[in-house]
Amino acid sequence: IINKANLTIKSIDGAATTIIDVPDGTLTTGVKILGTDLGIVTFDGFTVKNFTESGIVQGMASATGTTVHVLNNVVIPAGDYLRNGIQVSGNGSTVIGNTVSNAYLTTDWGGTAIHVVNASNVKVSGNTVNGNGDVAIAVDNYDAAVVSNILIENNIIAGSDVAINITGGPDTTGKIVSRVTITGNDLGNSLEGIDVSYVTLTGANTFEKNDFS
Repeated sequence: IINKANLTIKSIDGAATTIIDVPDGTLTTGVKILGTDLGIVTFDGFTVKNFTESGIVQGMASATGTTVHVLNNVVIPAGDYLRNGIQVSGNGSTVIGNTVSNAYLTTDWGGTAIHVVNASNVKVSGNTVNGNGDVAIAVDNYDAAVVSNILIENNIIAGSDVAINITGGPDTTGKIVSRVTITGNDLGNSLEGIDVSYVTLTGANTFEKNDFS
């Protein structure tokens, strides 16, 4: 649990040798960013594995006043059950250089390898999502007035049902996502490349130079 302000937690030797092996349990989470007004929190260079629900997560209730940078981590669930591999909800957050093993959640609810929820001014860049699963990268306006200025670039995705999903929930009425740029991503081997559902896209949105082969 990370609940202290303005922390940088960084592995000197990197994810290959710095491992958080989550103990056995039901619906376990590896790393939680917990609390509002934590300033800038950085989590960099770990392997987080064998959790049974989520890997590295900033919940929606912890979004206010907290920007999270999730960098250079390896995220591996215990089995075929993944709610969110990485989730950020604070404005200005980044998810860069991570490798996430995707998996399905249940037949009724989808899981997401990298989940951006209610947050604006977010960059998701240079990540790899592998393995079979529901959604690789999701931008979700769950209950915000608007989600805007999202950059998804240079990610490699293989095996997911949906590579990139721009969505709203649970009440899908009036959900707005604005100024999304999706560029330079390799979306091969996914059933759907880019899915926009249950939201209204506004502003200048750019989808370019993505490989669907």
